Amino acid sequence: MQLPALSPPWYTLWNELNSAIGNDSSVKVKPLDTSKNPYEIKIVVDDQKKGEVLARLLNPTFPMGNITVDVLVVDRNGVEYSMKHVSDAQTLAQFYEIAFTDNSVSEQPGERGNRPRMPKAAGTEEPLSYRKQTDSYFKIINEEWVPEIIGDWDLPYRIYQAGDSKGWRLRDEVITRFMFETGARISEILELTVGDYRKRSDMHELAATNKGSFKRRIKFIRISPETLKLLIKYVNSERRQFASTQVKFNDLPDGEPLFLSTRGTPYTYSVLFELDHDHQERRTQTKPS
Repeated sequence: MQLPALSPPWYTLWNELNSAIGNDSSVKVKPLDTSKNPYEIKIVVDDQKKGEVLARLLNPTFPMGNITVDVLVVDRNGVEYSMKHVSDAQTLAQFYEIAFTDNSVSEQPGERGNRPRMPKAAGTEEPLSYRKQTDSYFKIINEEWVPEIIGDWDLPYRIYQAGDSKGWRLRDEVITRFMFETGARISEILELTVGDYRKRSDMHELAATNKGSFKRRIKFIRISPETLKLLIKYVNSERRQFASTQVKFNDLPDGEPLFLSTRGTPYTYSVLFELDHDHQERRTQTKPS
């Protein structure tokens, strides 16, 4: 079985860094520079104290197969901050408080209102300081929730393989790629419009909302060239089957949502959450009368 091509991990790394610290007005995550060897991500920090702390918290080098990405933390004049790491727990806690003030990583996760609760062992229902992601997922075996530890780089392949085996739509593949590449919340992705793409001068960026922004586009997300091609393909083909207006991407109004349900309405979290919705709908549509 041939799986969809994954976005290069260095794009994912850039998006993770930008999502974690890019909301701070004193921090600017520069675009990934692939013209250098190793590749380079430069983070410009105006606040000296925050720059010193970020430099000591971030890993300066990320080896990825035959590609290496260097992360540099510099001041506005381009002078590098020392990237000497610390291991003392109390100092680390203080550094996190300084480094991630004004960034989304400091938001505390809590209960998922009106949605099925995860098992207690998942650790997602009780607020945990600075918990950004879990290192495991859960599946039901003999009617019991069982955790299965999974490596970060394995997860996309498993998700794509599962989607492919279920015959998922191109729309859902594109949404999944958006989530892995940008680190954006699913609600932020589903709310994207054609105008959000047109607002950015960079062809691989889209303006997006953020938690607490009250629908205002206050940040941007970046996708890979491969995902952009799939997005345009989806809008110009599959999406047109259910849209009320049969026009292609370039002719759509700015206010049009990028993702539509099979009923031609904006694709929402409640529809996405019901994983069998589309499969059930397609089975109903193809039943012999």
